[in-house]
Amino acid sequence: MELRHLRYFVAVAEELSFRRASERLHVVQPALSRQIKDLEFELRVRLLDRDTVRVRLTDAGRIFLEEARQILAHTASAAEMAREAEKGLRGHLTVGNVGPITASFMSASLKRFRTRFPEVDVTLIEIEPADQIPSLEANVIQIAFTIEKNPVLSAYLRRTPVARSPMCAVIGIGHRLAARRRVSLVEVASERLLCYAGQRSQTHADLVHGILEAHGLGTSQCKTVEGFESLLAMIAGGQGVSLMPQHVPISGGDSIKLIPLREVDEDLVFEVSVVWRDQESSTLARNFVSILVESLNRRRHSNRT
Repeated sequence: MELRHLRYFVAVAEELSFRRASERLHVVQPALSRQIKDLEFELRVRLLDRDTVRVRLTDAGRIFLEEARQILAHTASAAEMAREAEKGLRGHLTVGNVGPITASFMSASLKRFRTRFPEVDVTLIEIEPADQIPSLEANVIQIAFTIEKNPVLSAYLRRTPVARSPMCAVIGIGHRLAARRRVSLVEVASERLLCYAGQRSQTHADLVHGILEAHGLGTSQCKTVEGFESLLAMIAGGQGVSLMPQHVPISGGDSIKLIPLREVDEDLVFEVSVVWRDQESSTLARNFVSILVESLNRRRHSNRT
């Protein structure tokens, strides 16, 4: 049994005339009649009573008509959903999240994406920066983020920068450096340095130590704090200072200050890039990247005005 058998039968059942059904389907009448006979033979039931005057549905034919209509409607719906999925209008998108690093733009991007593509189901997964690209390559996620400025990527992966911001000193309001308009890396390195640690990585600590080492500095006073909010609480409580990108949202603004650094070197500019698979099946990912870039451009334009 093929879908054309169902379409032919529904047309005859609705028209109750082989002639009108053949005109509706643009199929010659003998071929239409033969297809209906083949269908009845396969089902082993008579669906239509016909003679030279009229065509009538049998009891079996009435039941089969209801089911055939549902099958054809479902098939049409499935075909339309497949076409929408190919265009990225429907489906499931899994995005890797990097906590505070992506917090400044993720919610606005998700909201805009939801407005534009309401039939796409989005899942946000918290993944450490070091695990983002491996998770993308393993098909765990479809959107990843990296903080490496020149990452080595597989040929099928594409990357575009989405956020650039200078590193700043993060200092509690009661700290002796809190009144400064700018502070130097030497001053930061002389303080007790606090770094955020994820469950499986020391990305923030590696970033901070890498910056200090690149400038010929080191610190003997370093403490790793588990949890971003705990880190902020420690800073607000005068337990130490830290370095963070300017774009990272800081809670407790009345007790913590982000102070620009005196140094303006390129290695002190923090960059976040979005990474995705550039393949035929990545329309969902490309749509999200487009929305993400659009949201960030609007935000930058709004900040300038």
